[in-house]
Amino acid sequence: MRLPYLPVGGALKPLVQVTLISQRPLITRALVDSGADFSIFDLSILAYLGTPLDPGLQRRVTGIGGTITAHGTWIDAIIGRHRLHLLMFFAPNLPMNLLGRDNFFHYFRVSFDEVRHEVDLRYRRQRPTSTSSRHT
Repeated sequence: MRLPYLPVGGALKPLVQVTLISQRPLITRALVDSGADFSIFDLSILAYLGTPLDPGLQRRVTGIGGTITAHGTWIDAIIGRHRLHLLMFFAPNLPMNLLGRDNFFHYFRVSFDEVRHEVDLRYRRQRPTSTSSRHT
């Protein structure tokens, strides 16, 4: 599925619509980020969903803004017409939600077209396992 980049703060970015599934589903956007090790969303989203964190899933995350602690859980999500079971981490005050390599990129072969400002997500029928996804 080819998706156009969307405007954010005066620039075009590879953002995709994500529907997070829970008792209170939420439609949000996330940046497809090949530089992110894993998916991380703002903590306010988790509070809205009412999904509990897994106390055993915690990571120290280092980015441009410094180092924070992120807490994880498994979330079902819909991207395009595909339902995914994603390991997601949550932290407060994030400027943007990120879909990272482990395990979002295991569902899709991802390519960026900077000339056309498009991201191409090719769904994999058989998803390879990752270190994180073995903990389900």
